[in-house]
Amino acid sequence: MNFHDKALAANVLVLLGPQLLEELDKIFPFQTSRILPVPPEEALTSFPISSRQKSRAIESLSRREAFWDRVGEQIIIPIAPSGRYLGVVVLHGPDRDASPDEAESWLPLLRDWLEKGLRRNKMAAQTTSQGTLPMMLKNIMDQPAFWKQGPFNLLYLRFNTKKDLFNQEKVSVRPLVEKAFENVLFLGGNFRELWYLVTLPDDVEQGASRLHRLIANAKIKRLGLEKIFAMDFDEQLPWTDQKKACAEFAKTASLLDTDVFTSAAQAHLETMFKLDSLPHFLQKAFKLKKGLENHIICYASPLTKPMIKRLSNNKDIKFVMGSQSSALVAMPLTKASLDDKIRDLRKSIVGHSKKKVTFGICLDSVPKPQMGALWAYRHAALLGEGKTAIFDDVTLNVAGDEMFGWGDLSGSLRQYRKGVKLGPGNSNLWNSLGVCLVHMGRKKEAIQAFRKAAKLDPSSFMAVYNLGCAYLTANDPHNALKNLKRALEINPENLAAATRLSSILLDRARYKEVTDLLAPWLSKNNATPLESLQIAAKAYWKLGNWTQAKRLWHKIVAAYPNNSEALAYLALGYAQKAKDIETARRLVGQLNDFDFGTVFNKKERALLSKALGLPL
Repeated sequence: MNFHDKALAANVLVLLGPQLLEELDKIFPFQTSRILPVPPEEALTSFPISSRQKSRAIESLSRREAFWDRVGEQIIIPIAPSGRYLGVVVLHGPDRDASPDEAESWLPLLRDWLEKGLRRNKMAAQTTSQGTLPMMLKNIMDQPAFWKQGPFNLLYLRFNTKKDLFNQEKVSVRPLVEKAFENVLFLGGNFRELWYLVTLPDDVEQGASRLHRLIANAKIKRLGLEKIFAMDFDEQLPWTDQKKACAEFAKTASLLDTDVFTSAAQAHLETMFKLDSLPHFLQKAFKLKKGLENHIICYASPLTKPMIKRLSNNKDIKFVMGSQSSALVAMPLTKASLDDKIRDLRKSIVGHSKKKVTFGICLDSVPKPQMGALWAYRHAALLGEGKTAIFDDVTLNVAGDEMFGWGDLSGSLRQYRKGVKLGPGNSNLWNSLGVCLVHMGRKKEAIQAFRKAAKLDPSSFMAVYNLGCAYLTANDPHNALKNLKRALEINPENLAAATRLSSILLDRARYKEVTDLLAPWLSKNNATPLESLQIAAKAYWKLGNWTQAKRLWHKIVAAYPNNSEALAYLALGYAQKAKDIETARRLVGQLNDFDFGTVFNKKERALLSKALGLPL
């Protein structure tokens, strides 16, 4: 049973049972009740019951039948909707008197009523209108014991599809979510939206990797996944405030023009832009723009108190503080040149101070110039402390890279597309676009982007290397070989390019070229990547150089003791070349349930099988 099944099975009866028992009391009165989400034997130790009645109760409960303890005046009901045991409900002092024969007829009805009611209430708690949190979450918030299994993030998925993913969630969506995250618990949703509790890594890059995995798998399944939000969940926050926090998080993502957003990404942006609160700043910043036309927008940091005072005293300037030392500033444009206007802007803020202030500049003709100024600030900060950057195609590359970094492939794609439109001669932007398209599985478009990048800058190693790798992924070894050779000519010291090229040469049985190509790295004492070692070892083996192949495979096993390929080839080598059957058998013994056909051809497999006298 996975986390979802255990968590929900342990809680759904506790979460929804009280409401159900209130309904039951109106039609079947009783004095008190207990809900025990534990096995029957354990449940029967939680309240007084005679030994004789206990043994009879265990017998009934094992058959999934309710038991009426007339001695103790209590009814013990096993709850197992859809065959899954959830626990026991105990009704004390029922206002009911009946013969054993009569009890046999209405006890099953009572159990069925509770189980059907539980399923009905669960569906009601999980079904929600668009943009609304499922009530199941509110029920879970009232269970302190549950949160000890956390921490949790609230995950929101929105789809653009005609499929009924709510009713297909367990089969279609949950397996993908469980591959990407830990501690997955489905909360509910509707045909377009699904909500979960999950555990997401705090690190932005690790979180992005998980999100990329989910996006890629959803694309393979053609689910039409279009938005992913994952926010830190504070179970101490009142329900009303919880709903407000979710709405604010979604609005922040909208202002950022991102389809994928996490709390870790928000914290990253707040650090990068020197903001106290990204949501509050963006709301104030977008209000600032209303009614302002023909303005130059800038974001500046770090600002001193005299600088902020100077802003306050300038009636022509409107500004919003991002923190005690940063501000978004709007200043009217004049007929002066842009360079002169920027100088005036810097002077009106910095004055004669020698403090190095970094400026991001954007004209209000750009859509969402507030965000344009923020991204231009990030662009300037990458250039160095105290630098100024004006929103351009490079700024869009920076914005795309940041979105890619927190997992938003579609958002980064939009930024790169805008960038190549604004700066069609920017080779780096075309390369970034290609990388994004590769991650989205759009191989043909990626190749076109890399070709454009390589054409604009034939000396760009990354453009040519990425083009070669894209051809390799698209199963075009001829063009892959040609471009990877070019990449290695540009940067002969790049092991990644040498490894990719070697993999093609190995497939073409050009074993001597493989060993010659990788030899410079193999002779060094520093760590060599696993793939490079595997390719070189197989090439030496094909050349009949058992000594070198053995050395490399032993090096692999030392770093990766369970590497099946290395263990299998070492077993074959010791059996065939060294005639050391004992060592070969020991190595094969380490390969439990291993399919040798995934590593060896038929001839090699037959040789090892014959040498060891074992069917492989």
